[in-house]
Amino acid sequence: MDILQMRDEINRSMKCNYSRLSKNDVKKAKLHLFNLSEDFKLKLKETKEPDLLINIVEEDKKNYDMPIDLMFLVYQRLIELQPHKNILLDFASYLLDIGGPDWEEELEAIRKFTNDDKIHEAVEVALKVDYLKYPFREGVELYPRN
Repeated sequence: MDILQMRDEINRSMKCNYSRLSKNDVKKAKLHLFNLSEDFKLKLKETKEPDLLINIVEEDKKNYDMPIDLMFLVYQRLIELQPHKNILLDFASYLLDIGGPDWEEELEAIRKFTNDDKIHEAVEVALKVDYLKYPFREGVELYPRN
């Protein structure tokens, strides 16, 4: 399965109505989503094609349906491959759209450095943005139950 197929399967799995499944089927579905997400992360590290990642970003903008932790990694890999001003600013906008004040410091630093044409510094900040900046409480799942 290529990275785009994985993205599609992750999105399908995220839309699953878990309330209609048995406990055993819920466990299987969640395990499938977890494994698929881990495989996606591996493929992401291997990809050398920014156009594939741009496709994922553009598709996600339509519904914001990809898991946020995976989208952070997609943006960061894209920034590694193509550290362009527009991509950096797009990532900063994504941080604002999905995180509000959670990543405000990082998005402001990315914007400031980018607007000052300090691309290297903006890239450094962008690559350090951590989805798990704030630890989850015990019992809180990374993916929603529905």
